Amino acid sequence: MNISTEKKIINFESGIERFAGNKELYIKYICKFHEQNDFNAFCDDMSSENYDEAFKKSHSLKGVVGNLSFDRLFDSICCVTEMLRNGKDIAGAIAALPDLQSEYDILMQELENIA
Repeated sequence: MNISTEKKIINFESGIERFAGNKELYIKYICKFHEQNDFNAFCDDMSSENYDEAFKKSHSLKGVVGNLSFDRLFDSICCVTEMLRNGKDIAGAIAALPDLQSEYDILMQELENIA
């Protein structure tokens, strides 16, 4: 795959654009995401088989991650969210969790350098 077409962990250009060019505000919200525990709450719901709540949390995360232009995590959370929607593919969502967790961990490592 051509490296220029690969998704970015953090798409700064797009993120800053979403924040009307306000880089400082964008960084502030990146740091807020780094401090929050929403992803872990989602994982807890998945572990306790509370799939309706897991869907709600994944849907919320999808919006936040998309607005912050965390491209790779966004792609992963979109897939899991759709699998959880109306209980469509619970087994698929469970199977996708390791990859989703990996993308989250990679993002959090990147955010350590910013926050």
